[in-house]
Amino acid sequence: MNIPLDRDKPTALPRQIQAHLERLIHERLLTPGMKLPATRELARQLGVNRGTVALAYEELVATGWARAHVGQGTFVAERPASGAAPVPSSVAAPVVLDWSGLFSRSAQILGADDERSRAVTPIPSSGAVVSFAGGMPDSGLFPTEAFRRVLNQVIRDEGPALLQYYPAGGYPPLRRYLSTYLLRFGLEARPEEILIVNGSQQGFDLIARTLIDPGDFV
Repeated sequence: MNIPLDRDKPTALPRQIQAHLERLIHERLLTPGMKLPATRELARQLGVNRGTVALAYEELVATGWARAHVGQGTFVAERPASGAAPVPSSVAAPVVLDWSGLFSRSAQILGADDERSRAVTPIPSSGAVVSFAGGMPDSGLFPTEAFRRVLNQVIRDEGPALLQYYPAGGYPPLRRYLSTYLLRFGLEARPEEILIVNGSQQGFDLIARTLIDPGDFV
């Protein structure tokens, strides 16, 4: 299979492979049920590592273009028949509601103060300037591709159960992992003794409610 890859493009190679295969499937050059080349073989043909092709296949499966069978390979998935009702060309404009008059007076004052602050010290839009106003870390430091692979694997493994509520104490596999991890530091905690919180603020709130009485010095 010949898939042109441009290594000078900002688009990642897995995404280029994925987009090319999606086009072939959309144009029915790859028909439903057809087996895609093995990741090792396609990687050899394209001159890339196997993980690059595997990531492209994972995305095809996650977006519904393909289906994977353990021990058998990856196959083109059935696609909905084309010919669905066309989208209307003209859509009535939504009614715009002015919320400003519905806010409390204190909220309006805070909003006006925020507008004045933005007017005095506007946030620069230049890519050469890094703003720390939001207190957010550099998103480029996050392992996006690795996180995507893990996320796709979890969705495949958990299936619809992933969309249900889990115990209030937190995701059970995570609690079991943390129990094992803490042993490295000499901390013995059973999974049922570990509580997963949504963030530091919730953690501080629970600690305060549990250990502090009104009037205590902190």
